[in-house]
Amino acid sequence: MVSQRKKKLQKQSDFHKPKLKVGKTLPKNLNVTKIDFQTKRLVIKSQLKTGKGDTNVSVDKKKRTVPELLVKLSHINENVRLDAISSLDEILFLADAINQSELRINLSGIVRKLCVVLCDVSVQVRNRTCSLFGKVCSAVAEKDFEGLFELFVAHLCNALTHVDEGIQRSALKLLFQVFEHYSRLAVVTETKSASVGHILAPVPAAPKINSRLGSSGD
Repeated sequence: MVSQRKKKLQKQSDFHKPKLKVGKTLPKNLNVTKIDFQTKRLVIKSQLKTGKGDTNVSVDKKKRTVPELLVKLSHINENVRLDAISSLDEILFLADAINQSELRINLSGIVRKLCVVLCDVSVQVRNRTCSLFGKVCSAVAEKDFEGLFELFVAHLCNALTHVDEGIQRSALKLLFQVFEHYSRLAVVTETKSASVGHILAPVPAAPKINSRLGSSGD
């Protein structure tokens, strides 16, 4: 009988109200769940490497660098691609002043990305690309562009033989701009001359271009 009473008291011990002496009180908030917490900002170190803190890196009005804008040239949204091309023009050729340092450092990436955009479905994107490419060609020496010429020819061949006539016309405009500044590269070796002749074969204006190349190689 005693053991049963003892077990019953043990079960009720959690709910038993302790008896206090006169004048003493229980501390407050003994049965309150504390939900106070502190927050800290998580900063990734790579986020600090932007043009804001580095005075040697040129950025556009939205504080974006040239590599960041080159990534946006592959964006699915046409407006984003147009904005990226305009911002590149802003950084590289602001107020008719050529940013030679940025152009020299990012030349390979700029040429590679602009060549890909040659086959863009948007007419505005292709026109702005050709305009920017023309400025790049006028600002970069022929010897600096020589290593990228074969890559350019490969992409140009793809654009000139595209099923879309609009892409063909845009590529032909770029062809004139590049050969206007780098005509020697088209006739330096027989290999390059053969490749240029191959891409000009399906183009109606090929005889005119070939005559210009022949006169420049003399």
